Amino acid sequence: MPIKKLFLLHLFCIIYFIGSLSEAVAQSVKINNDIKQKIIVFGNEKMTVTLDYNKKANISLLIINGQQLIQGNAGIYSKIITKEATYSTLHLSSAPAIKVSRNTISITGINYGDKNHAINETWTFTIGYSNIKFDMDRTISKAIIAEKVLPSRFYVQQHGYLGRGLSGLWGPGLVLSF
Repeated sequence: MPIKKLFLLHLFCIIYFIGSLSEAVAQSVKINNDIKQKIIVFGNEKMTVTLDYNKKANISLLIINGQQLIQGNAGIYSKIITKEATYSTLHLSSAPAIKVSRNTISITGINYGDKNHAINETWTFTIGYSNIKFDMDRTISKAIIAEKVLPSRFYVQQHGYLGRGLSGLWGPGLVLSF
């Protein structure tokens, strides 16, 4: 009997440790969605990101290690420039939809453009203990001749954009970590 009790005690300790570990990781990921204001704030111990989705898709505030890098009109958004027009996720036809799971935020219905060039994007943020991964999928209704296509990137207040010197370009499929 003592061996069986000892085994059960060890099993209980292991299960308790694993549960505590996953709870600690979950506590480091913070997500707060203000549906009324259409603003979602998310991040971890090192980074806080604010996404404004009120008829736009724009990261309007970025704080890394306590330092504010982006605020207001500077931000993360997509932009396509043609000879005829400029399209960006700062001007959407309607508010996109937000889906939050444990440590993932998916923004769908990012629709912009015009009747000739309907553009749809989906942004997905996966929040880790010390990083945030950003993925973007884009579809365009028909071929477009663009003079410039700027994938979602950080336009930082004082430094232009968060470029290779700071952490590498934080664009689709890349990870921002500090």
